[in-house]
Amino acid sequence: FIVSRAVTNLPDFIAMTKKLVRENSDNKIKNGLLYLKGGDFQNELSSLKAKKTLVNLSDYFEEEFYSTKKLIHIY
Repeated sequence: FIVSRAVTNLPDFIAMTKKLVRENSDNKIKNGLLYLKGGDFQNELSSLKAKKTLVNLSDYFEEEFYSTKKLIHIY
């Protein structure tokens, strides 16, 4: 896995790191990118051809900081 918080445009980050993800997965979830992102990022996601799952972090954390944050699993 690659784990990161949003540091740049998501498609650019994937392009920089995709060669680092192993194809074979020994985990319960498929290898890929785990990315912490907040705000409006739907345009970034819509341009991706990869499979993705979004998790609302506010479902797990009560602090206000997490109210708009998502964990995006891209695989």
